[in-house]
Amino acid sequence: MNHIELFSGCGGLSLGLDKAGFDLTFANELSPMAGETFAYNLVDEDLNCLEKQDKKSDKVYWISSQFDNLSRRLRENPFEYPELGSGYSDIPDDPNLLKGKLLIGNIIHLNQLLEKRPRLLQAIKDEFGEDGIDLVSGGPPCQSFSLAGLRKKDCDKNSLPWEFAKFVGIVRPKFVILENVSGILRAFKENGVSYHAWFEVAKAFASKGYIPLCLHINARLAGVPQNRPRFIMIAIREDIFNSLSMSFCNSENTLFAPCLDLFKKIQLG
Repeated sequence: MNHIELFSGCGGLSLGLDKAGFDLTFANELSPMAGETFAYNLVDEDLNCLEKQDKKSDKVYWISSQFDNLSRRLRENPFEYPELGSGYSDIPDDPNLLKGKLLIGNIIHLNQLLEKRPRLLQAIKDEFGEDGIDLVSGGPPCQSFSLAGLRKKDCDKNSLPWEFAKFVGIVRPKFVILENVSGILRAFKENGVSYHAWFEVAKAFASKGYIPLCLHINARLAGVPQNRPRFIMIAIREDIFNSLSMSFCNSENTLFAPCLDLFKKIQLG
């Protein structure tokens, strides 16, 4: 099994997937600081050591940076990355060189890159034959949804789940896992009108051809010694869902019934 990790952070979710038997196709992270930790722990690359030697990495690539120097890149403000094509980029033409690597940069730029380089996108898909990518996983930034944060409905970070959905629509994996804080389930209210972010996110993935199963779970119920409630969305590509649903039991059919109903409504427009 293989997966692509978005919003990879320092690699907690990727580590869990690795332990579960998934092979990393590639990961994407915005922050050079988090990326440095991910690289050290999951792609066996010590960027701090390479910086001291004034060398570049062949395991960590920048999608678009102001600098052609590792030392300055590691301290670059990720909100000042230049537009795609106007800065320095390490993304190779050979997609085989991306396997198991970390791509540091904005997911918006990553989506633009795949749209502008269809041969690269097709090569990534062809790497896994007809079966394609098994899983795209990730946890978009959650500060604006968190009950401990400012909970700003119109924060730019709130658009990132839609970029996640756009990436999924481009790559077409079999399954998707999106993780976020429980606060995404709490409605934003403005002028007496409620806005349910989790529901809008589910609709976005349904529009891309995926049946979204939205769950509120707590890691402590799965053997983790921590009270950690989380929103988890498991989205299944329609053709895969149709194949799996043929063997569903009554309880599984009941579980997926509202998800399938939403999917059909979104597809009908």
